[in-house]
Amino acid sequence: GGGGGGGEGDVLPHAHLHVHLRALEAAHVMFEVQVLDGKGVRRRFRASTAASGTRTKPFICTMPLRLAKGWNAISVDLASYTDRAFGTSFVGVLRVQLHANCRVRRCFLSAAPVDADA
Repeated sequence: GGGGGGGEGDVLPHAHLHVHLRALEAAHVMFEVQVLDGKGVRRRFRASTAASGTRTKPFICTMPLRLAKGWNAISVDLASYTDRAFGTSFVGVLRVQLHANCRVRRCFLSAAPVDADA
């Protein structure tokens, strides 16, 4: 199901997720974002270096994550992803989880895209 995690009062309306990380040797990296959509449904996006392809189910979309050696700047437009994966509008972020087989320099949300060099 789509349940679990933060309450509706914890919704952050910022649609852009930014993660700056470096993978460790021979370790998989995964992060997951739970969003609230325009229908009031909690849905999840999961990006993982272990995933080989994109799969969408009613409450979760899993995507492959390819990382270069060294530091990686990842930016995700959650509004666009919510529309493309689930056909619904983005309301806000409920939770971000980093499964940390990696070094994390920054992880933040913003209302607009941010230059990777900023």
